[in-house]
Amino acid sequence: MHTYWPTLVMIKVLEFSLIARVEFIFISIWLFIIIPSLCISIWSCTRIIKRVTTLKPTYSLTITLIVLYVTSLPINDRVKINWLGKHVAEIGFYFIYAYIPLLFILYLFRRKTFQH
Repeated sequence: MHTYWPTLVMIKVLEFSLIARVEFIFISIWLFIIIPSLCISIWSCTRIIKRVTTLKPTYSLTITLIVLYVTSLPINDRVKINWLGKHVAEIGFYFIYAYIPLLFILYLFRRKTFQH
């Protein structure tokens, strides 16, 4: 209950004769899981910026990466990570169950009003 990273602590129990620090391998494997979802999110942000504005994708990618880096700097302890996770989940809930249906209703309304 008081352990910050319980999965990592469980992996530390494993011992192999050839590998002294198994948790380094475990963290590297987790990077293979996390990095593709980050890349897809960053790619979609640059595509949206390209479609909405006249910025080139290289500039929007640079700006997006700088903004992500600067916003991740203050999140440096477990309490802030938990706070961020709670709020992101809440925003995601409202986005899925309120914003997307609202856009669909507005789309239907606009299609009906501008249809001749």
